[in-house]
Amino acid sequence: MVGCLPWSGSRRAVQTQLGSPRDIKESQNAAASSPKSLKQKLKEHNTFIMKLSRRRKLISDNLSVNDFLTSSKTAALNECFGNLSKRFVNFCVNALEVEHIKAGTVFVHRGDESKYVFILASGDVRLYMNARNGNGNENRNELKQVQVGEIFGESDFILDLPARTEMKVQSPSCVLKLGRETYLKYHRETWLRPFSDYIVDSGICVIARCLEGVNFFSTLDEEQLLTAASLFRAIHARKDDVIIKEGDKGDSLLVLSNGEVVVTTKAVEGSFAVEITRMSPGCVFGELSLVKEDHHRLATVIASRDSVLFELRRDRFAEFLETAEHIHTKLERAINTQSAIVNVAKNIPFFESVAAHKLHLLRTVSYVKRYANGTTLLRQGGQNDTFYILQEGELQLFIDDVLVETIMKKGTYFGEMSLLSNEGTASATIKVSSSEGAACFECSRKDFKALFLTEPGVLAEIEMRLLGNKSELRHILSHPKSKEVFVKHCEKEYASENVEFWLSVKKFRSLESQLNQAFLSKEAKAATRKKLLEKYGKLIYEKFVANNSNQMINIDSQERSELIKAFESGKLDFSMFNRAQQEIYALMQTDNYSRFKESITFHKLLSSLNLYKRMSKRKVNIMQEHILPISRQAMSSSLNESNSLSGAKILEHRASVF
Repeated sequence: MVGCLPWSGSRRAVQTQLGSPRDIKESQNAAASSPKSLKQKLKEHNTFIMKLSRRRKLISDNLSVNDFLTSSKTAALNECFGNLSKRFVNFCVNALEVEHIKAGTVFVHRGDESKYVFILASGDVRLYMNARNGNGNENRNELKQVQVGEIFGESDFILDLPARTEMKVQSPSCVLKLGRETYLKYHRETWLRPFSDYIVDSGICVIARCLEGVNFFSTLDEEQLLTAASLFRAIHARKDDVIIKEGDKGDSLLVLSNGEVVVTTKAVEGSFAVEITRMSPGCVFGELSLVKEDHHRLATVIASRDSVLFELRRDRFAEFLETAEHIHTKLERAINTQSAIVNVAKNIPFFESVAAHKLHLLRTVSYVKRYANGTTLLRQGGQNDTFYILQEGELQLFIDDVLVETIMKKGTYFGEMSLLSNEGTASATIKVSSSEGAACFECSRKDFKALFLTEPGVLAEIEMRLLGNKSELRHILSHPKSKEVFVKHCEKEYASENVEFWLSVKKFRSLESQLNQAFLSKEAKAATRKKLLEKYGKLIYEKFVANNSNQMINIDSQERSELIKAFESGKLDFSMFNRAQQEIYALMQTDNYSRFKESITFHKLLSSLNLYKRMSKRKVNIMQEHILPISRQAMSSSLNESNSLSGAKILEHRASVF
């Protein structure tokens, strides 16, 4: 289970009176303004005096705790105890425990429950933290040396997190400790209020530092940032804890403070989860949940190791908006932009074949940029490192300074050729021509390649635009729009079983790559693999291969015999239909596809793809030489689907919306 820790009423019954840091301060103010009965005050006072009279607490023979707290020159102790009366100092002394620790003792281990907040009274204490090196291994590094009079451990204490540092005594030392039970009992009392405020503020500052790097909070001033931080609560997730679950109704934003989480989504087949990416500290997810009440989580997030997250719930966010409305506007604008990117992308043919998780990643790496009338986006012969999708407005395309075309269609994309070529130069000039200007979705060369360089559908469209009527069957089968047209052509020729078999095997092979990316144990993967082979392999076999099948394909008799033998023996694997698929491909290439290329439908298809007719022959040849090997590798991989999820890792540090 994920532990929802500290100030929101959490796992301990004694904490049920606590909320966020703001709740704590409000409850303290309320308590301070509520007069107690004289009888009750006298009773508490007498109790403390009796305890103090038993034994005066000493740090050393010459120094009492009372003197230490009131004479210390550290800012922290002065803030917590410097303005208290002698009587209130006595109360604080009584609340603190004194512990003398031998040299070499580790009195707090990393991961221990944070039961105390400490003050170093004398000696030498060092804090150590584990850090990962380049090999992924953890090294123990000294974080800091605690100074005498310094308060430490307060952040983990108030956030109720397992200790993030190891605390070791270098020389004989004395520490003062405030226990959790004592804190929860007296934190509203006037005499403990300054110390309590200091501890709470430390927790808020930890959250505020984390929020500084979050886009939606980066524009806040210091006071607003601290106010926002006070509304968050800390969550400690153990390794393998499910933090959010795909399909659940969302009502909070989460910021990863430390650790690592893995993002998964259901496989196409649906019986297991596929890993999309991993997220590191500073990543944000769940923005949609803050502004949309009916939002359901788009993915599952699981802690891949012990992690700390800060959560902001929708009701607390609404409270914050009363003082920072512009944050809501900025958040809504960003979310609407991300949604618009996906909606526009869905209307672009080659994006139809792109996996849903890559469209999700597209919106995390894309941004909207507006251009004034007359702005030149691309200059013929100039370098280009950006992929553009027109969102609104009008553009003009020039070749050799001659106006060739006016672009007005929303979703028109450009810049892809210069991103894929070694030269990286634009083949045309594109300018904004609408008086209101234009807006484009944009992403960088690096992100475009990471997302789409292994996508057969993307490369197929680009290559078909280059090749025109020289396009091959592999392009047709890899491109969603052309594939649909070709299937209808085969149906008219009463040869649909061939293309259906080829596509079924392609989908069957995709299950293997999804399984390779599955977030499952080795044993679970093996069991799932067996089920998938038996279930989906049998469907293809019975429909297209078996002697009594309804849509029997025309393959070599020896190949059919080997497949029958494999199913009878139960020796199944994801590559068992490969040779039959290649045989059917060759048959379609020489038969169905030859006639398809002569049809009006084929030429209409090419016309709809907006061929690169005006590109120079030299440029076309260069592009073909560069793209052909990439395209063939991607389309070959699409048969065994080994790269279906590649590219996601490059984007693992991006903020995401779930």
